[in-house]
Amino acid sequence: MIALALLAAGAAGDQGQLQRQLDHMVATCRADQVVRLVAHGTDRVSFDMLRREALPSVSETNALQCALDKVRSRKDLQIGSTGNEARNK
Repeated sequence: MIALALLAAGAAGDQGQLQRQLDHMVATCRADQVVRLVAHGTDRVSFDMLRREALPSVSETNALQCALDKVRSRKDLQIGSTGNEARNK
């Protein structure tokens, strides 16, 4: 029982660590106003566009591309948009 609790706590910590890494990637690319990357577990990442009412400008598109490229460069992560979870099944 105690081992399961410790394992669950470790997994939650890993997800928190991944979320912090994702937040750093977005901030480094200056994409804070464009996209939100969200950790799901320790290896899956979804992205949410923050301004759906308008197409992104050229600089916003470059910032988005930078953030997505940083996630894609990590072979341990799978990325998808919100709503396409069934694709992995």
